[in-house]
Amino acid sequence: LLLKIEAQFLLAQTLNERGETAEAEKWLERSIEHASAEGFTRGYWLMKTWNEKGKLLKQRGEVASALQAF
Repeated sequence: LLLKIEAQFLLAQTLNERGETAEAEKWLERSIEHASAEGFTRGYWLMKTWNEKGKLLKQRGEVASALQAF
């Protein structure tokens, strides 16, 4: 599962760098959902995923939601 979370994070990060933020956010959300379904509540890649999601939300101007992600 950790490799899956890492791969999804890196894919989302690449998509975001290419300007495909909506698709990147979908992959970040999938990663969070997979981790949650498996009972993961913390960890390096999960933290990086939440951080990246927060950055995307902040970029979009959704500051309140971004603060929850950070």
